[in-house]
Amino acid sequence: VQRMTGLSSMFVLLGLAGYLAARQTLPGAPRRALLLMGASLTIATSLAVLSKESGVLLPLYVFVLECTLLKRPDAAAPREWQLTQALFVWFPSVVVAAVLIMQLPYDDSMVLRRDFNAWERVLTQAGILWTYLIKAVAGLPGQLGVYQPDPAVARGLFAPLTLLATAAWTAVVAVAIRWRRKLPLFAFAALWFLAGHVLESTVLPLELYFEHRNYLPIAGPVIAVVAFLLMHSDETRKISRFAIPALVVLNLVLLFGVTSLHGNTSVSARYWAQKHPDSYRAVLNLGRVQLIEEGLDASLATVNDYVSRNPQDGYLYIYVLDASCQHFPDRVSPADVDAIAAAADQFRFSFLAAELLSGLHATSVSTSCAAVDVDSVVRLAEAIRANPRFSANAEYGKLHFVLMATIERTAGNLDGAIANLEKALEHQMTPQVVQIVAISLAEAQQYDRAREVARAAGDNIPLNPFRAWQWRRSIDQIYNYVDAVERKDRMTK
Repeated sequence: VQRMTGLSSMFVLLGLAGYLAARQTLPGAPRRALLLMGASLTIATSLAVLSKESGVLLPLYVFVLECTLLKRPDAAAPREWQLTQALFVWFPSVVVAAVLIMQLPYDDSMVLRRDFNAWERVLTQAGILWTYLIKAVAGLPGQLGVYQPDPAVARGLFAPLTLLATAAWTAVVAVAIRWRRKLPLFAFAALWFLAGHVLESTVLPLELYFEHRNYLPIAGPVIAVVAFLLMHSDETRKISRFAIPALVVLNLVLLFGVTSLHGNTSVSARYWAQKHPDSYRAVLNLGRVQLIEEGLDASLATVNDYVSRNPQDGYLYIYVLDASCQHFPDRVSPADVDAIAAAADQFRFSFLAAELLSGLHATSVSTSCAAVDVDSVVRLAEAIRANPRFSANAEYGKLHFVLMATIERTAGNLDGAIANLEKALEHQMTPQVVQIVAISLAEAQQYDRAREVARAAGDNIPLNPFRAWQWRRSIDQIYNYVDAVERKDRMTK
């Protein structure tokens, strides 16, 4: 995801550079400049969105620039200028706003999955945005990273810190808009930062906190600070000769610290688990490292200690069960399976549960762990699936029935596997599942049914052009495979 963010940010910045370069040519060739401005935004936004969805904010960044640092150009005819802005800046920004509005309100299944509603998410993000800003200014290597505990959800506006954070942002926005021409650099920094977070830090029902969301939004305040030092006065320009190189060197030092930490798997795993003992990602990562370096007992002790403090993440006991079966099967008893199944209704939602169950099934097939057989895996999977937080999620339903199909296929029951795969398609149709269903049907010599599955998938092609291309390519491969298997079958008869 961080690589996706970096690539998308590159296209956004290239699009801005192209837009501004074309804008500078307005006095000499106004219409040509307007066309190039529009083309730059269209091409760069498309490439940025294909890299990561947040690239759709490029027109909004341009809108911030036009409202703060730039003046309406006299060289462009008013009607042509307004038409260009409407097509390439205002309209895409309105579409983003409409998409966000369409997320409201969250349905009950989403509230169960995330444990917050849309209003609570917005309130929580008010504090998180200040955290992003503070860490960007004074963040040390030990404070930055992908392993972070879940922020506390703000349940109401009038909690002191929530009220302070919300009031502060309200004041910042009011000042930025009211005095955007008198304080252009401040207005640019504030509105750019907030515009960059409008997609992932408002009402989209994503996880609450990831630092990669701040990579491009923080560029606005940095540019504003550097511009102030270079342009404000002779005194600040003199300061900038030392401040800007010092800032670059400081960032290089911090970068070295961060990469050195991340580059040492053993040290970083221990550091992050100690730094954030309530991050299940950090703890599970440490457990896996310990399994290799220190042995099973150390790994299991780490995970068991975490789950004892965070029973809502009890699905991590499946990892304990899996690792124990692989290394010390005599330690595992049916009571361990019973305990996980009994607590499943209290688990909070996580796709990791499906991944861990899949691993446990592979272990149950390949090892002689008497206490955990295929029926145990099915029992655990059904218990977790019965939890409303999991059963209400269509994607998890797909993963569940794919696992059930895998279990049936391993047992040699092809009809049962196909039936479960068809249930998976009912929950969420993806090219990968369609391929698995079609291949299974072809192997069962049910060629017409396999083609019918491919045809149904062809009626559900997504709007995203790149994904649509991948989808069509996948369907073509299905048809080719089914035809090839059928031809081979006829030749052997």
